[in-house]
Amino acid sequence: LEDREGDIWVATENGLDRFRRDRFLMAGLPGNGARYSLAVDGDRVLAADIQTGTLWRLAPDMAPVAVPGPWIGVIRNDLDGGVLLGGKRSVWRRRGAGTVEIPLPPDPDGKPRDHHLLGFLDDGKVLWTASPETALIGWHDGQWLPRAAFNLPPKIYQSATAGPAGNWFATGDGKLVHDLDDKLTSYDLGPIGMASHLFPGDPLFVSGAGGGAVLREGALRLLRTRDPGVLRNLSGMVVTPDGDP
Repeated sequence: LEDREGDIWVATENGLDRFRRDRFLMAGLPGNGARYSLAVDGDRVLAADIQTGTLWRLAPDMAPVAVPGPWIGVIRNDLDGGVLLGGKRSVWRRRGAGTVEIPLPPDPDGKPRDHHLLGFLDDGKVLWTASPETALIGWHDGQWLPRAAFNLPPKIYQSATAGPAGNWFATGDGKLVHDLDDKLTSYDLGPIGMASHLFPGDPLFVSGAGGGAVLREGALRLLRTRDPGVLRNLSGMVVTPDGDP
């Protein structure tokens, strides 16, 4: 029997078997996935290699194509769907046909220097990035400012933005912190332990070494699952239009 999705079902004396196409396809990029950050640019998916600075264009059933241009080590979509591209000496923000270049900070003596950016976080007010050369910095009102210029919790380990609803931080000393207009509200990570990822939403979902939990009534509520380890140390999650994770 062929069903409406094109799967083939075969009944034999040993049971019922289903044959289907693979839903997940290997991208064909060199190395492991930890090297890459991803963004969507129109109808294209782009991947940046933090080791080689190569920007790749991906498409189903096609080999990856290297995009000519400068070194791009990290890439991410901003809140408006634009693309943030991090080079050695500049950050580019691309929206539609327009691109804005943001030079990265020079040496203390004013000379240009190379940076090795580690990632981006855009909360709509501040564009955050970090590198071994600068530590955490934020682009605000047309200038790069150091961490000390912002009201941030110490020992930030994970971060995520909820747009107008503010930013979330998980710290190395077991705190979950909500930052809304520079007002910090702290919660205890409790049984989650060290957080592996924050997933903003209603409610906020946190995954860590101890499992997964949601923030309700001012506290993290650990979720119980049939498989005790299924929600531990998640690093990515997508919610369907029906609300299922």
